[in-house]
Amino acid sequence: MVITLAAATLIFVQQNVDAVSVLMLPAAFYLAVPTRFRVAVITNGVASLVMMGSYTAYAGATETTLRTGVALIVLTGLLAALRGRSGRDLRIAWATARSRAEALAELAQSRKLIERIFEAVPIPLVVVSTASGRIRRANKAAGLFLHGSTGGLVGCRAADLHEDPGDGSALLASLAREGAVRDFPTRVHAADGSVRSVLVSANVVDKSAADMQVVSSVFDITGRLQQEEKLRKAEAEYRALFENAVVGVYRTTPDGRMLRANPALVRLNGYSSEAELVTAVNDIASEWYVEPQRREEWARLMGRTGRVIDFVSEVYRHKTRERIWVSENGWTVWDENGEPAYFEGTLIDITERMRAEKQNAYFASHDPLTNLPNRRHFMERLEQALAQRKRKGGWLAVMYLDLDRFKPVNDTFGHAAGDLLLADVARRLKSVCRSEDVVARIGGDEFTILSTSADEPDGSLGLAERILAAFVEPFSLDGSRALVGASIGIAFAPYDGVSPDELLRKADQALYAAKSAGRNTVRTFNPDFGRHAGESGADRAAG
Repeated sequence: MVITLAAATLIFVQQNVDAVSVLMLPAAFYLAVPTRFRVAVITNGVASLVMMGSYTAYAGATETTLRTGVALIVLTGLLAALRGRSGRDLRIAWATARSRAEALAELAQSRKLIERIFEAVPIPLVVVSTASGRIRRANKAAGLFLHGSTGGLVGCRAADLHEDPGDGSALLASLAREGAVRDFPTRVHAADGSVRSVLVSANVVDKSAADMQVVSSVFDITGRLQQEEKLRKAEAEYRALFENAVVGVYRTTPDGRMLRANPALVRLNGYSSEAELVTAVNDIASEWYVEPQRREEWARLMGRTGRVIDFVSEVYRHKTRERIWVSENGWTVWDENGEPAYFEGTLIDITERMRAEKQNAYFASHDPLTNLPNRRHFMERLEQALAQRKRKGGWLAVMYLDLDRFKPVNDTFGHAAGDLLLADVARRLKSVCRSEDVVARIGGDEFTILSTSADEPDGSLGLAERILAAFVEPFSLDGSRALVGASIGIAFAPYDGVSPDELLRKADQALYAAKSAGRNTVRTFNPDFGRHAGESGADRAAG
């Protein structure tokens, strides 16, 4: 606009200014002034009007002025068209240059991102040149794993990293043939000096290049292989234990079907193979337990604690139906939903143990020589009888019996003969007593009898007389014979006492009285209860 005003002033004040100036000035706006196309058109239009007005004011409205105006309009149009075409080319070039710059910037940014990712990947990555076989690039993980530093790893021969150089050759052959390798197993030297088992995956970046680049990832599987080896060993040990265990090992479903059984359990149930047993057992509760409710108790305990320890039951050998005793230890295996998937456990045959326990329990309460109840068991039975008498009433008699002339038998014939005599005494006592009477040996040659006859005391006195009569016949002692009598003392409940110790003590006192009276006789603690209390056995027999 400054140029326009200056030119217009010059035209106005100078009489000799040619019209060419008016026509040449607009070209400067289109061709020389670096403005946008629209700005150039508007500015040029205003400038042309100013210039033309100045020229008209100077020259007047003449034919030359008119021709100059027409020439200016034509020139402005041509220049606008020229500027418009030139501007499009410039805009295209500018847009192209800008797109290229943006593409280069994005490429640079992508390269930076790829570099960061390459370095940040925790898996060792290396780039190997196929021409030289050397490592061109390595990320931080590769440097730390294979060499200790990235800089020290770059330039090394890739084949030198393999424990077996043949693995490197095989890897390159697979790459040349297929262009990629997945999970190639090999062993490499690690930075710490150890040899690690790895899986290598590799890809050729550009097959057409003279020096192909191979990108390889190295995944350390040493720990996984060690764990798998441990699992294999554990499985082998478990299988050895399962197959060779002397106890039965089982796995069952919650509803009682057999899933697994080791050889010991198969043999225990009378079968020859696991498949035969598993096929045969469909309901453990009804087919195996002698008392099916034991399975219900087992399931209740298992549901409450998830484990059962030393669960003792009587069961059948499944195939032969022979009864045996077993002890089970079981536990629950849960599924991912917290529900019982199956039960596992072990069991052992404790039939002999149960027999021994039963025998021990028997001999804990019985005399092993005569098989009669011992003193402890007799006192327990007496206490029970006294409690029952207290509830229902009635009589109760305790007889205390001691053999007469037993010591000479031991001295003459020996203790073995004495044992035979005691065993025969037990048989004779049981033969004359009723089934509900309790006959016991409480030590040495002393015996006790608990009688609960309803017609006491006469019933007990009659039993005492039958006992004395049973001793009239001599005892056979393995080829010898011995005549042994007995003295008996009797105490009655509730008249002589209401406790076991009291009754036994008073029966013992009556026995002492019988011994003092000449033996082979009966005495009661209270003489009023026995009309023959002061008579000898012979006298009673005569009477």
